[in-house]
Amino acid sequence: MTVEEIINFTIDGGVPLKKRWVEFLLSKLKKDEKIKLSFVGKKTTENEKLEVWGKGYGLVFITDLRIIYGWNNDSWLSKYETFKDLIITENTNIEGGGSSIGWVKISNTNGEFIFGDIREVGKIIDVISDVINSKQNNNTTNDDVFGKIEKLKKLFDDGVLTKDEFNIKKSELLKSI
Repeated sequence: MTVEEIINFTIDGGVPLKKRWVEFLLSKLKKDEKIKLSFVGKKTTENEKLEVWGKGYGLVFITDLRIIYGWNNDSWLSKYETFKDLIITENTNIEGGGSSIGWVKISNTNGEFIFGDIREVGKIIDVISDVINSKQNNNTTNDDVFGKIEKLKKLFDDGVLTKDEFNIKKSELLKSI
């Protein structure tokens, strides 16, 4: 995606989206990482999730791998940047609330993000839920493949399959994940 496409695609937040935030976060993406959604929000705490304004506003990318939060400032007064990410796993929890302006909390064993002063909370939760579900489906698929390999190994051990037949089938199964 281009910077302009992301700017048009981003859900507005409590402060205007900065082009330099988009460029900064794009530089943090991994080679094949895909952006599912982006929004402007305020990284906050549990106690302040319903407050608006204040510090901590930035751009958030939801990708197929992780949640990325960041912003930067490069002015004649100062230069600084903030970048944090959270890998999405099949055990990631998500909750949210609020009405026209809301909050969302994403957490797992890798850490926690709470964003406040955001719009379209339902859409954000849906996109993150889809990424979590795809992780769960991938793990189920992997478990199925490993189960089939175990069955093939038993057939090989019982003399039903030759070593070549076992290796060919095992290779085919491993390529499917």
